[in-house]
Amino acid sequence: MRWIYRGQTNYAGLVYANGDLTVILQGNNNFYFFDDMLDDRYFGFYIDGSAAFSGTGSMNLFIVNAHTDSMAYAIYTQGALAIEGGTYDMETYATDASYGLYAETGILITGGQMELLYTSPVLRRD
Repeated sequence: MRWIYRGQTNYAGLVYANGDLTVILQGNNNFYFFDDMLDDRYFGFYIDGSAAFSGTGSMNLFIVNAHTDSMAYAIYTQGALAIEGGTYDMETYATDASYGLYAETGILITGGQMELLYTSPVLRRD
């Protein structure tokens, strides 16, 4: 499952929220997205608002954008991002730039455990 937006900038991702989003983690949750069909930006979570992540579960998130001049984001918010609990293992790879957490108005981490790995550039297929 994924969504794609084609416009002046091409976007693709796994989870899109048109407004604020609250995620309560329970159990083990895995999100994987590997592709090279679009240049520009790939997202694990794209939130057009603020987001809060909490709970006692875990989230494994792996995003790879192998297209030329690409970017990858694990979690991207137009507003604020709050991490209040949970265990996170997030990896992003892209040819231009990679981000683990990206929030337009700030990030607040008050709980949980987190491991972020981001790599740029990923090897290109020419």
